[in-house]
Amino acid sequence: SITLFVFSVGFTVFNIGKTRRDTEKLHDIYAFGKIIPQRSVVMIDAKMWNDWSLQTYMMRYYFISLDGSETPRDHFIIDKALDTGTIIDTIRYQRYLLETQHYELYKRKE
Repeated sequence: SITLFVFSVGFTVFNIGKTRRDTEKLHDIYAFGKIIPQRSVVMIDAKMWNDWSLQTYMMRYYFISLDGSETPRDHFIIDKALDTGTIIDTIRYQRYLLETQHYELYKRKE
């Protein structure tokens, strides 16, 4: 039992900071967390509302809430895989030039 305990503690310590699930999603979320201020509300497309892992990761790591309504916010996140039926209002929003894998981040123009 001591060997099993030592192995499990060593395995846990060895895997700290490594992601195995949602690596693309977490890559983008970490990039967004460096830009979006904590405790912000970010606009998302209504089609993304059921992306619960996105919502929970944003809240868990950066205390950022997501809003699926059409209320304009300072930041807007869209899934790259979404149907292009969602048109970003380029008059009001400008895309950040980030190397993202799954999502794109836009900032409202001032």
